[in-house]
Amino acid sequence: MKLIKLAVVTLLGISTGHANDFTIVNGTAAEAKNYPWFVTVIAGNGQCGGSVIHPNWVLTAAHCFSAGLQPSDVVVTAGRQRLSETNTGEQSTAKRYIVHPDYNKSPNDNDVALIELTSPLTATVVKLSPPANTVADGVPLRAVGRGGLAAPGGYLQKQYGLRTSCSDDLAGCINEASTAGVADVDIATTMLLANGWNDPAKGVGYSQLIDNVHSLGLSATAVQEIVAAYKSKGLGIVDIATTIVDAAAGSDELREVSLPLANFSACQGVYGNLTDNMFCAGSPSAPLDTCQGDSGGPLVVRNAQNSDWLQVGVVSFGVTCATSYGVYSKVSNYLDWVSQYVPGYEADRVFMWAEAAVPSLFKSAGNERSTDSIAPYHARIYNASGKALAYTANDRKVWYYDGANIYPLDGTVSDWLVQAKAAGY
Repeated sequence: MKLIKLAVVTLLGISTGHANDFTIVNGTAAEAKNYPWFVTVIAGNGQCGGSVIHPNWVLTAAHCFSAGLQPSDVVVTAGRQRLSETNTGEQSTAKRYIVHPDYNKSPNDNDVALIELTSPLTATVVKLSPPANTVADGVPLRAVGRGGLAAPGGYLQKQYGLRTSCSDDLAGCINEASTAGVADVDIATTMLLANGWNDPAKGVGYSQLIDNVHSLGLSATAVQEIVAAYKSKGLGIVDIATTIVDAAAGSDELREVSLPLANFSACQGVYGNLTDNMFCAGSPSAPLDTCQGDSGGPLVVRNAQNSDWLQVGVVSFGVTCATSYGVYSKVSNYLDWVSQYVPGYEADRVFMWAEAAVPSLFKSAGNERSTDSIAPYHARIYNASGKALAYTANDRKVWYYDGANIYPLDGTVSDWLVQAKAAGY
């Protein structure tokens, strides 16, 4: 994962005036071929993730773009296992980028943006999830990215209530902690526990500290021994902290992590200013998260048939990585906005909402849009299997979706409504 930070807004981490973009914390290496629609977005001096939603268009986060950034300074890379493997995958620069007109840095509302590319990508596009595709609390979602592996500086600052930014002034932050009586061993242990599963020896940076001690001709395993070894060579806690921060900054390789959809009320209790354009994933009880460098990347879920990924979210913001919930922009709220610019983008086949009154048997209203030639839909009936029935008001025809294809159904609407009810729709 890349080390670049984006100087736009505060995200995961303590407020510093600089972005602490999301990254994958305690995830695993991912096969790029399994996520062909994932892209890395380099926007000036910052890095974000994104998703290919059309050969010429990428969906990402609004906060990835600083004021005055030129489109020519935005580069999108797809199909690359390691970002350093410059002879693999494909790249395209931005023709333009479009930040949502209602994007608000506080509270990061409408944190979505589109990138139009100068040359099309051959990557498979990801399907966007419509409102009709509801996900229950606790259902596992998948995040993919190249961001950092932890936020040890932010975690230290949060644990001890430090006023100095550990992200912008690590030495000053540690000096404040030391002045307040926090022992060097406790500082090092706390930083290692940023994603150490309650064990500092599992924290990002631990193995690098051990290697450094060995290079000094010494041996150590416990944090207290590591601190003593450093001090014996004229080094101090700032050197240890710097090693931990550098080790956590990122990985060149693509990574993934599964996160449960979080209860919105519980998440609202943490942040207090969430809008209907947001949802949360992750858990305060498990150090699994997106973190620095993953902003704008896709959060996806398997479809009802477990045959495809649907993008439900865009990585947006949160508190210190892996200490609470992460907040994501709700993709289904932006389909109309996306359709203003992106011709024929893919969505979960058949159903997306608009407004229209329909017979009460059809569960909800909708002038429904589809990437298929059959349109417009005015209603839908789902059952637990993911199959669906649709009605087109213009010709009063009923259509059946079997989870893969759409078929016209002969007979009157009333005939099919009787059969649909009997079938459990």
